[in-house]
Amino acid sequence: MRRTESVLRTGSALLLSACFALLTTSCARKGVQEEVTVEGRVSTDHGILRAAGPVDVLVLPVQNEVGELLPAELIELEVRQILLSKRYSVLSRDLAFAKADEIIAEANPRTPSWRDNVPGAQPAEASGNERGVALARAWRPGFAAEDAFFRVVVHSFRIPEAGPIRQLEIDADFQLIGAAKEHAGKVLWSYQGAHAIIPVDQIGDRMRSRQENLRRVLSWYVQSILEHLPESEGLQAGSGANPLS
Repeated sequence: MRRTESVLRTGSALLLSACFALLTTSCARKGVQEEVTVEGRVSTDHGILRAAGPVDVLVLPVQNEVGELLPAELIELEVRQILLSKRYSVLSRDLAFAKADEIIAEANPRTPSWRDNVPGAQPAEASGNERGVALARAWRPGFAAEDAFFRVVVHSFRIPEAGPIRQLEIDADFQLIGAAKEHAGKVLWSYQGAHAIIPVDQIGDRMRSRQENLRRVLSWYVQSILEHLPESEGLQAGSGANPLS
């Protein structure tokens, strides 16, 4: 009898262990899977970065080379938030937008500025892709009296046009470029060809919106890249500008 009870207890313990293992594996697979990695080339010249000592950083609107599906604003916001956490002071995005309007107006004087409230003007004519492309191609160090500027160029972005997002594929370049004195125009840090194919397990997340899934996966992607960026030595953490300004 005792032997039978011992066998039953042993069997129950094994069964519970197996169930726990399955539950743990299931939990690990939710969200962005742990085995997913970002491929690319990280380049940091610590000597130049330390000598330049950038504090005030202007984040340019994301240069979108892939079309309307790309949520460029989500990427930009994530970049700004991570820079703040790494002790950089993030300048107001209005500085970049104002300069974008000037560049666009010079290239096409007939395009009304989004700030002019011109009757019949389309705000999108001076925003989104056009802003990002204009700034990325025409930006010159020091336009906004920044120490450095941060540029993101997205070369590839693939998700289903409709329905659940099961997988996201993205390829982009990230650069921190000096803008002050002898370091103007020098690449202080970069992550080139940041390519990832990210499966999204939606089991248990049926109420999560498409936009929230995008935000969640892109946040993981940008964090995976910017974790390689050294912190600024010029500010205490949390003392920068508001990333939403």
